[in-house]
Amino acid sequence: MLRLTILLCSLLATHSVVAKINGQISLYNLPTSYADSANQDTSLTGAYMYLGNAQHALELEYDKLVNVDNKPIQTAQIGVYNLYKPYSTWRLGINNISNKRELYAGSTIIAGVSYNSYYYQTKVFSAGLDLFTTSHKIANNVDLEITQASPYLTTYFYPSFIPGYVHLKTQLNLFDSSSDFDFTNNNLGSISVHLDYLYYAWTLSFKVTSGEEIYAVHDGGYVMFNSDDKYLSSASVFVQYYFNKKLAVKLGTTTAKLITKFDNKSVENTANKHMLMLSMFF
Repeated sequence: MLRLTILLCSLLATHSVVAKINGQISLYNLPTSYADSANQDTSLTGAYMYLGNAQHALELEYDKLVNVDNKPIQTAQIGVYNLYKPYSTWRLGINNISNKRELYAGSTIIAGVSYNSYYYQTKVFSAGLDLFTTSHKIANNVDLEITQASPYLTTYFYPSFIPGYVHLKTQLNLFDSSSDFDFTNNNLGSISVHLDYLYYAWTLSFKVTSGEEIYAVHDGGYVMFNSDDKYLSSASVFVQYYFNKKLAVKLGTTTAKLITKFDNKSVENTANKHMLMLSMFF
């Protein structure tokens, strides 16, 4: 990972003469509470960095998951390289998760491509496909391999009835695993709809997901449901405010319905996740 980072940073520096490099650093915290004690409450703290120009970009992220007693559960390191073409974007990266128990630890390969359509230099829509493949050790030292394919379509438009700008993204998530789970089959699927409304310094976001997901990967590879809980649905709302061109804050909450295994029984549960993120731009 370190050698890859040095190589990509050198590539960005080489192209800095012809294109200005932009950067972003974000710090965030996401506490999660569960309605049923079948799952343990957790807190996720991390940092994200973006460094790129008009042709290349590097994204790095590190986060740490702890329990209610502040004892470490796992850490994740993420690196993604983006190549920007006039009408397409290509990306390749890795999400590596490690913990002391080795259960649910492993690496996820991230690959994606999207096509962008423009009308008089204004983006009209993007159509893309994200692919994720991962291998984890689960209970009884069983190796589990999972592939996720996520085609999506994003449209961009100015609504006529309200001021502002809208992004509307619809994504299908298809899963295939190397073995069956205790309470489901090995072929799962879900659909999600994500809407962003931008108005001056404000961004209001809504996201709804419905379907069956296990070991699911979301948001381009940065959010991973890295457990054998079966997620049934989720709903999110986020608000982001830009104080100026250099500083922004983001608040949000997500409620998810899931089924977990507890004492050899399937238990329905609800997870509530809250987020606070501070971003700096340069």
